[in-house]
Amino acid sequence: MSQDIIKQRILEISVWSEDKFSENIYLGSSYLRLNALELKEEQCEWLSLEHQRNTALGHTIQHNA
Repeated sequence: MSQDIIKQRILEISVWSEDKFSENIYLGSSYLRLNALELKEEQCEWLSLEHQRNTALGHTIQHNA
C-alpha cells in the first residue's frame, strides 16, 4: 500500500480491560489521522479516550459508564 493511500486513512485505537473471570470492559477509543504523521520517523503521543465507539459501518455504540 502506498504512503499516499495510508495518509488518507484514520486509525481507530480501542482500549479494553481484560478480565479472566468475566466479560472484558471497553474503556474507550481514540482516532489518529495518519495524514498528520511523519511516517518515516518514530513518534510518541498521548491520546485521550472517547467513551463512544464508532463502528466501520458508521453506527455509534454508546459506552455505559
